Amino acid sequence: MEAAIKSLSDQELVAQATSGSREAFAEIYTRYKDGVYNYCLRFVKDKDSAKDILQETFLRMRESLNSLRNGMALRVWLLSIARNYALNSMRRTQLSEQLVDEPASDDDTPYEVVLRKEQAQTLKSLIESLIPALREVIVLREYEDLSYRDIAQVMGISEANVKVRIYRARKAIAASLKKELRKD
Repeated sequence: MEAAIKSLSDQELVAQATSGSREAFAEIYTRYKDGVYNYCLRFVKDKDSAKDILQETFLRMRESLNSLRNGMALRVWLLSIARNYALNSMRRTQLSEQLVDEPASDDDTPYEVVLRKEQAQTLKSLIESLIPALREVIVLREYEDLSYRDIAQVMGISEANVKVRIYRARKAIAASLKKELRKD
């Protein structure tokens, strides 16, 4: 049975995994885990974060496998899921600030330098596209590292309002990012 699973195409594996086959899901994981992990590692530059993103990617894949569009390569779909989680991870851990301010290291390839600049520019433009009230809370929280209480004091609003605005800002950034990914 194991040899039969290994010989299946991605489409056949997806069909079987969608029908509940654990073996098919395991084979998809085996085929793509290293590639997805390496992509995540290059993206976030942190082994633990890359491992977390890898796990989240395959959990998400398992939950929404039936939404894979016909004609879309499984590998591409997995990498797009991983990219979304990587961007969220970067935002949460404030690596986005390092992308903007961090000078290139001697170990970086020209590709990595360009990619870092593109990521920083994408994030900067997404933040700049927010309405001023949302942009301000994101900048205070993510770049200035202020607590909700401190942001409330700076802006003269309640902590609850700060939380609502941060939620809306993050949701708007995520929605914009999804639109950008669909264009690619």
